Amino acid sequence: MSLPADRDAFFNQTGITEFVNGNRENLVREGLGREVDRSDFIGSRERRVSMTSPGYWIGRFPQLVNTPALRRKALILRILEYTLANDANRMDFGLNVNRARPLETSFRAISRATASDLRGKIRRVSYDNELAIGQGLIREWFSLIAAAVSFRQTPDTGVPLLSPRGETNFDEIVRNNGVSIDQYNSLGRLLAVSIINGYPLGFNLPAVFYKKLLGQAIVLEDVRDLLSVAEVNSIQYVMDATRSDDELADISAPLMHSGSRDDVSLANRDAQFASMIDNICTNSSPEKSQAITDGFLSVIPRELLESLTPEDIRSFIRGNGDIDIADFRLHYNVGHGYVRNSRQIGWLFTVLEEYDQHMRRQFLRFVTGRSILPTGGFGNLGTLIGIDRKQRLDNSGSVALPTTHTCFHSIDLPEYESLDELRRKLTTAIEYDAAGSMEG
Repeated sequence: MSLPADRDAFFNQTGITEFVNGNRENLVREGLGREVDRSDFIGSRERRVSMTSPGYWIGRFPQLVNTPALRRKALILRILEYTLANDANRMDFGLNVNRARPLETSFRAISRATASDLRGKIRRVSYDNELAIGQGLIREWFSLIAAAVSFRQTPDTGVPLLSPRGETNFDEIVRNNGVSIDQYNSLGRLLAVSIINGYPLGFNLPAVFYKKLLGQAIVLEDVRDLLSVAEVNSIQYVMDATRSDDELADISAPLMHSGSRDDVSLANRDAQFASMIDNICTNSSPEKSQAITDGFLSVIPRELLESLTPEDIRSFIRGNGDIDIADFRLHYNVGHGYVRNSRQIGWLFTVLEEYDQHMRRQFLRFVTGRSILPTGGFGNLGTLIGIDRKQRLDNSGSVALPTTHTCFHSIDLPEYESLDELRRKLTTAIEYDAAGSMEG
């Protein structure tokens, strides 16, 4: 059965819209209340049918997904349904990584995997000459590969693929770094894998980059944040509809950032403007940008992204780098030995509130294996952070350090006798990662 052409009118006339609006919380809880997985669909092949699938209905009622976190979950449903309909031979995807060459070994595996394999969640990560296993290694790998891609030189590339963009808060493609187009294609695949697995990478590419990825038209307003006020004013002057050829001739130069060698004129200003927009979006690296786009869309086809905005995709990939302790207070579990009003729990939050953002991210990585929160904050970690009690003194009689189990998002917090003692021991454990190895 197909819907009438005027779908919205049909939903209104039949009372479906009223029902959805009146039952939003229940519908969201049933359809998006937890992180869905491919295993939810095994044995239920009839859920492929678009008219009965969760992704179908959720996608038609935007009021159900009014936050980026919910929109990501709706996207995951669409990807799962697409996978069931198109990827009959999909295999579970795993990685074996060399810590000395994380980018080379990771991207080799990503480039060789089929797109259908990458549409499933990563099931395992292992490291050469290491025996540890568990979910904590997967979380750690996303942090490791994010660091290898951006901001610093790496042993296996010599240069980053992305770097900070001048005086802005954004990142950009690195020009003339000698990195192959294939590596940037793998980077695009990595961005898609990051969204599917729910582990943000922290890359702060501007929303206009993702607008280009979505195939949407770009205007000057979209790149305003990447330009100085003087540059914007100059471009607006050139593109003013009332400008004459004589006025443009007085400029005696191409439109800035256009890459053209010809002076701007009425005849060529539109072409130069288009080139300028493209160069600003891609840092004058259109082939690398296209490789990222091709890699991304090979895993998550553009048709599955139709209900998303560029800001949505940016938030999925960037995550939340600002650690809000008030949000943490609302989303944690107390395990063995403590209750919520235990002194040590209160002292822990006091210390975390004293920490700057860098130390808070270090704490998050110490406990979870990741330094960036997913879109939506602590409540969307999948497994909430758990705080368990341990004995204050270790076997040698010394005051113990906190230990963590990143696979389970838990911290064993000794029963310290004072706020100062907890502050010193927690800070030491975080800074040196003492006993914070992946366990479980």
